[in-house]
Amino acid sequence: MEKDAILTKKQVAEMLHCSPHFVDQLRKNKGLPYIKLGRSVRFRASDIQTWIEARTIVQIPVNTEIETY
Repeated sequence: MEKDAILTKKQVAEMLHCSPHFVDQLRKNKGLPYIKLGRSVRFRASDIQTWIEARTIVQIPVNTEIETY
């Protein structure tokens, strides 16, 4: 996919593996960036990728075993 491709709600839903309705919820409630073109809502691929990266949580497993010497 081209970095600055303009995507439809359906394409974003496929990218995120969710429903188009959930994309609307993310846009309205979670700040998913979008572009208004008249009545149409579109999404810039690079904005979606940046939004995902900003919300990525990496968990580091905690070693529950304490070594004593």
